[in-house]
Amino acid sequence: MQIERLLNKIFNSVQYSPDGSIHSIKKKVGQVNHIRFYIHSNDHLPPHFHVYDKSKNLDASFRIDNCDLYKGEASKKHIKVIEYFYSVSKSMIVDEWNTLHPDKKIVLKE
Repeated sequence: MQIERLLNKIFNSVQYSPDGSIHSIKKKVGQVNHIRFYIHSNDHLPPHFHVYDKSKNLDASFRIDNCDLYKGEASKKHIKVIEYFYSVSKSMIVDEWNTLHPDKKIVLKE
């Protein structure tokens, strides 16, 4: 149980398969006010991050390469906050994606 608490502290959420192996990890990569930013380890391509705000019914995904809305809906106000966070955190978001997806790594173009 200690290892499970440690993993949950580091990764924010760890889900296990019935056989006890790790099924997926949800890593929080940032927060601005009530808006939380996550990367999921079991996600598909294209590389993207998830954005949640339970109080404002925000549940959307944005592409890592250009911050375009990928899935869900977001108000203009939310999009401004998300774009700001993305602009100051892009390299960290890419690093976290690459850590959780060693077989789907992305490289930033300078």
